[in-house]
Amino acid sequence: MQPVYDGADLVGYVELSEGPAYGQEIVDSVARGWLLAGAVAIGVAAVVGWIVSRRISAPLVALSEVTASMAGGDLSARADVDRKDELGTLARSFNRMAAQVEETVIGLRRFVSDAAHEIHTPLTALHTNLELAQRDAAAGSEEHVLAAQAQVERLEVLTGGLLELSRLESPVQAPQLVP
Repeated sequence: MQPVYDGADLVGYVELSEGPAYGQEIVDSVARGWLLAGAVAIGVAAVVGWIVSRRISAPLVALSEVTASMAGGDLSARADVDRKDELGTLARSFNRMAAQVEETVIGLRRFVSDAAHEIHTPLTALHTNLELAQRDAAAGSEEHVLAAQAQVERLEVLTGGLLELSRLESPVQAPQLVP
């Protein structure tokens, strides 16, 4: 290292190096450092991104599975709610909707079953009475009795369909009574 003077004033020092290769080693070392830092930053960003995406997608996948279960007929399916964010709000809203749908379907099933039973009982009695009337009917009234009997049979088919519908849609099969 040699001092550099401007007149009597010292302005700096000059050092002779080994040549251009010495500077290239420094540049290469800095470039390797930046590449390593960049690779570490990309790795950290990938891990953080994966964790965040799992935290976001896992509840959506779970909610999707619950909706598929409900669509498959399990009206008691509910989403697990353990979050306070927007996904938790979505899950709670879904659970309220699912409860309302289940309640509505149960009410409709009950109505169909009750209606079928309420209609079936008087139809059976009417059918029996028409059969008795047909046996005892005068010659001129047999046509009217037959027409009434045909309508009763049509109503019996409809109520039978209602009963069958209520049995098919209910989770537990109702016992079938045989006359």
